[in-house]
Amino acid sequence: ARTHSRGRPRELIDQALARLAQADSGTAVQLSPIASEVVARVEAAPLPAPVPVRRELRPWATWSLTAVLAAVAGGIAIVFGDSGDPGVLVRGGAMVRGLIDGGEWWRLVTCVFIHVGMVHLAVNAIGMYFLGRVTEEMFGTARTLALFGLCGIAGAFASYLASPAGVSAGASGAIFGLLGAVFIELTWHRHKYRAAWKRGMWGGLVVVTIAQVGVGFLYPVIDQWAHGAGLFAGITFGALLSPSAPWATVGKHVARAIAVAFATASIVAGIFVAQTSIGDSLGAAPRVRHTVAEVAITAPATWLADNELADPDGLVLVTLRREPLQNLATQMTAWSVEAKAIGKARGFDDIAVPATRLIALPTGWEGTELVGSFEDALGNRQRYRVIVAGRAFGDTLIQLVIMTPDSIAAAAPDFFAQLVASAGPR
Repeated sequence: ARTHSRGRPRELIDQALARLAQADSGTAVQLSPIASEVVARVEAAPLPAPVPVRRELRPWATWSLTAVLAAVAGGIAIVFGDSGDPGVLVRGGAMVRGLIDGGEWWRLVTCVFIHVGMVHLAVNAIGMYFLGRVTEEMFGTARTLALFGLCGIAGAFASYLASPAGVSAGASGAIFGLLGAVFIELTWHRHKYRAAWKRGMWGGLVVVTIAQVGVGFLYPVIDQWAHGAGLFAGITFGALLSPSAPWATVGKHVARAIAVAFATASIVAGIFVAQTSIGDSLGAAPRVRHTVAEVAITAPATWLADNELADPDGLVLVTLRREPLQNLATQMTAWSVEAKAIGKARGFDDIAVPATRLIALPTGWEGTELVGSFEDALGNRQRYRVIVAGRAFGDTLIQLVIMTPDSIAAAAPDFFAQLVASAGPR
């Protein structure tokens, strides 16, 4: 500074340097009486209390839930196969309404952790990671776990009650619930989160929401009822468990209890899934005698009998026919041709004879098996087993065609053999 100074500024710098040199030489600096009094008061005053610095909490709930979603998807892929296959979804614990009606309550829990293919998993895992961190920053670990569980199960239950029959899965309801909880917390206690509003947090939340809604329309097995119910549950439980509410202390203890209960229920449900095969699920349902096209057949009581016999979730479809017996070989050949036509009408763009049969036909029955396939909306090639069979009962011929995903036929051959054996004239 001295080098670049001229005139009066340089003189002042020289004077200051001279005083410093004098101080270094041991000459004491004399303070005025007022300054001395101030120094004495400062020295006599006690040290101020340390200001507590809030440590940044790590988002353990977010990390744990995201890891569980990825681990479940990886486990299903390794043990059961591609989660784009309906049979794999059923075996992995997806929601199947007919099976829940038959007593498999645990699917209302496990379906929250199941995803249909990598795109579905990626969207939900990314949404969980980013939205979960926002939620956990506001609500804390226990409340975030509780909200995820409550909203996920609320979405699953709404889907079970209100949506059309079918197989569904995904954590979207739980993620929409976190979105609802963040929304109510930010709006109800807006004064507390001014910084969040200034950061433009809503922009990120909108992106997550659009991605969730978009993938919901893309994947038929993702239910918009779960989205809506999860969002509503998030708003409701977000208000009840708010850390800013007057009852926040009670809410914290309640949230901890709910989080523990949800974790316990998830573990128990996972054990049930591991122990219950598709054959067990199909075979455990109560059975009754149905009549279709003058043919009687024993099948689960929840199956629907009209022009055809079908389970309520579209996993098994049975076409039945009764006609006078003329020439068994000729009639069965014609029935095989008609089975292909039925498959084409169902959307199969390729029908072939498989190298091996999966179902051992009961004594007295004759027939064959076909494999029909089509490409679904997500680009997955879906394979269905087509069982063509017939049997003479005196001068009457009973014929049937059973269509089911190839993975389900392979997992429950005894069930389908019993289904065939039970058919006969009314």
